[in-house]
Amino acid sequence: PSLPLTYYMIEAKNGDFSIFVFIIMIFYTGEVVHRDKSVRYANIADALPVPNWMMYGSKFFALVYVCVLMVSLVIVSGMVNQIIKGYFNFELGMYFTDLYLIQLPKYIQVVMLAFFVHILVNSKFLGHVVAIGFWVVMMGARLIAESNFNMFFFRAYPNYIISDMNGFGHFWEPILSFHVYWLALGGIMLVI
Repeated sequence: PSLPLTYYMIEAKNGDFSIFVFIIMIFYTGEVVHRDKSVRYANIADALPVPNWMMYGSKFFALVYVCVLMVSLVIVSGMVNQIIKGYFNFELGMYFTDLYLIQLPKYIQVVMLAFFVHILVNSKFLGHVVAIGFWVVMMGARLIAESNFNMFFFRAYPNYIISDMNGFGHFWEPILSFHVYWLALGGIMLVI
């Protein structure tokens, strides 16, 4: 039997968990952005002396906190799985690097796009459809075109491999540059 090494625990997030996080972020963004309308509080909120950027900023940072909780959930479940199987060599640096420095920006980029779509569309359910439709079209176009050019596809970055010898190795710099690129574009979308 193989040992439950840290990079096996990290790879577990690549399957169904990514779809789960995507769905949670899309629907939570819609709920957070349109909550004032659904509880009939929008007219009162518009009359408050608080600027719009503060209201939307607090909603955005609440969603970023949900992203942090999702990433932390992977660490906790991975470590619990390692403890249950009797493996106690936790590589917290690898957990931190992969989950907080690579995955967390991806989740924040999903929130940025969903936030932008929901504010632009100004309808909760239509915003869900447009955001999910955007991802379906983007994934379908990437598969049909068989393209790996990461500059064309929102939230795309180069694939990476974690090794026992040198961790993330030379993959770290291109991943970081793509995250800066996509977070900057997401920041521009939020400012607009």
